[in-house]
Amino acid sequence: MTDKRDIYGRLVCLLLGMGIYGLWGTPTPDDPGWPEWLIGTLLVLAARPWRALSALFFRERRQRLWQSASGLLFFYGLSVPMLMGFLGGNTPVLMMRDLLPFLFFLMPLFFIDVTGRNRRYADFYLYAVLCVGFLLAARVVAPVLVGAVSPAKGVDPFYLANAPTVLFAALFLLGGAGTRLYVSLRLGSIVQASVFFALALVPLYAMILVTQRATLGLTAAALLMWMVLAFLRAPRRAIAPALFLAVGLVALWPFLEEALAALMTKTALVGFNMRIQEMVAVMDTLSDSPVTLLFGKGWGATYSSPAVADLTVNFTHSLLTTYWLKTGLVGLLLA
Repeated sequence: MTDKRDIYGRLVCLLLGMGIYGLWGTPTPDDPGWPEWLIGTLLVLAARPWRALSALFFRERRQRLWQSASGLLFFYGLSVPMLMGFLGGNTPVLMMRDLLPFLFFLMPLFFIDVTGRNRRYADFYLYAVLCVGFLLAARVVAPVLVGAVSPAKGVDPFYLANAPTVLFAALFLLGGAGTRLYVSLRLGSIVQASVFFALALVPLYAMILVTQRATLGLTAAALLMWMVLAFLRAPRRAIAPALFLAVGLVALWPFLEEALAALMTKTALVGFNMRIQEMVAVMDTLSDSPVTLLFGKGWGATYSSPAVADLTVNFTHSLLTTYWLKTGLVGLLLA
């Protein structure tokens, strides 16, 4: 009973932390305020990192591949990039700004001792992430649709809609709608699919408002892949979700046509954010020695970015080149 109470307490802390983040937080705060401090406290209470890592490395003999790989990446990220950052004289503030997202990236690792016991706990974690993405998207959409006062006031909507959780929410809800129709054509399934599709429009609209090409492109690619796989596995059962999607696209086409025009205009103006040039610039930065090529410049590393007029920045427009810059080829392969 005590063990269950402890787990429930951790899950409550997780839900509260994610709820505050979804309603008042921002993915890239310049000056951490009360939401960030409260979220951090709740996540530490929820994760119990000492217990989770103990369960991963000292108790579980048979581990899944992702657990072993995540464990290696965790220890690598806390050692090699930190050492390279200190040796390179990187700014401590920038090092911390890189390290915290890295730990968020590995959040599932800190709940292994909970999610490994019961599938319901894993589902709870999944739904919490879904809610975060939906809330972030709603903060972008609400002021546009109803003129409501949004907790996003004073926050650049781009940073909210660009969060990976927003993309996750869109894919999860669209996938849920298709799955309901793929499995059954009963009235209940049709209603559930309609609700999921309607909810998915919130994160999709948020991405459209900030003309987020990468996430919208990934969404389109995912839908195409799901349709192809569905028709290959069970052509008859795939007809219903395909028709449902087609009807939705036709109904929304006037709006989608405007969105596509905006995306094409952005592409004509800024191209693809000079990702190739950024990759070349990162390669030049790391070409000092084989050591930096393999292990990176460490957390807090900066470079001269051609995407922003050769200003010195600590980010790229791609997660792959960002991790290559900071953790090297070894860290990139582990990630």
